[in-house]
Amino acid sequence: ATPPKRIVFWTTPNGMPMQHWKCNVSAAESSAFDLSPVLAPLSEIREDCSIVEGIGYESSYDERGHAGAHEAGCSSMLTGTWAGEGTQFGGDGKLAGWAVSSSIDHELGKAIGEQTRFPAYYFGVHPSLGILGSRMFYAGKDEPISPVFDPKTVYGSLFSELSLDEATQAKLLANRHLVLDAVTDSAKSLRCKLDAEDRVRLESHLTQVEEVSKRLDLGGGELPGCEPPVLGSVPNIFAFDQLETLGRLQMDQLVMALACDQTRVAGFQWASPGNTGVYGWLGHDKPHHDLTHENTPAANQSLAEIGAWYSQQLVYLVNRLKATEDGEGSTLFDNTLIVCLAECGDPWFHDRHDVPVVLAGSCQGFFKTGRYFKVRSEGAAPVPHHRLLLSLLEGMGVAASSFGEPDY
Repeated sequence: ATPPKRIVFWTTPNGMPMQHWKCNVSAAESSAFDLSPVLAPLSEIREDCSIVEGIGYESSYDERGHAGAHEAGCSSMLTGTWAGEGTQFGGDGKLAGWAVSSSIDHELGKAIGEQTRFPAYYFGVHPSLGILGSRMFYAGKDEPISPVFDPKTVYGSLFSELSLDEATQAKLLANRHLVLDAVTDSAKSLRCKLDAEDRVRLESHLTQVEEVSKRLDLGGGELPGCEPPVLGSVPNIFAFDQLETLGRLQMDQLVMALACDQTRVAGFQWASPGNTGVYGWLGHDKPHHDLTHENTPAANQSLAEIGAWYSQQLVYLVNRLKATEDGEGSTLFDNTLIVCLAECGDPWFHDRHDVPVVLAGSCQGFFKTGRYFKVRSEGAAPVPHHRLLLSLLEGMGVAASSFGEPDY
């Protein structure tokens, strides 16, 4: 059988200095181009990538939205909508709430995740506060999803039981089913004691419990590339100077989560916009976010170096996927698409009309690779990223006529 498709949503913080990200291309589509300073590390995987210039998060500027700056980009990037009304800091001196709809990762998880333990799984690298400017993934209106930042917690939830013998696994599974059955019976006994509104909530709760019960029996199995990782020692997850080590620990677990069919949809959040981390290993002595507001040649050079460092990390992930068997003579990378995004483009004025987009992988041949796409002609309006989101749904085999706000 053809291996299943997988998709990873990869987010990096604080936008991108677009003059150092864009390649010098005049045609709408080109396979002959020189990589920019930020993208130069991708030379090794250049033929596996699609680089897209000219896309904007136009819904982040919608008059119905309440956020600005990084917060507006975070709430729009994967939802295609905006941040609603609320009392959180919303950027640009505004108050805002959470995004008003679910994100594409969550919807894809619902559509293609029925056969995996986790419809979608969310990896984080540098921990962040649970605030609007730190959340990109949403289960629904006012329902932000927090990534799992501790590699030990990731390992425990994804792999700790795969190394157990079959008898022990079966015993654990039976005990969990007993607990869920008891919860269900107890909840059902309350039906006749509740009013109509509470009964609706109860039925929703029972549906969720039933879903958990079904998923207990999924995951693992004899899969060609499934080798649960050896975690080893984990550095302090709050130490920014350990970002690369922690990132690679999480990437290694991401690869095996896909290979072991624990999930087919993943989010991967490196850090949050506005974080105070200093990329000291690049020779920097100023926090990333501070650099974004200087708009000097020196600061922009530092931002380009940070962008190039993230490109190096993407190469690492792609090579790990290529080295993992996935059946039918294919590798895991052959069947995986990585969608690389940031919450804004040029960061010094939080521009969201022109944002960086890189796709790594072809989604089993659905997307052209080795190409630079310039989707916005000179002087034309930005192309709403809703078109990209729809293409991602189509590439993953999910039929849809729109995603997010249909006006775009």
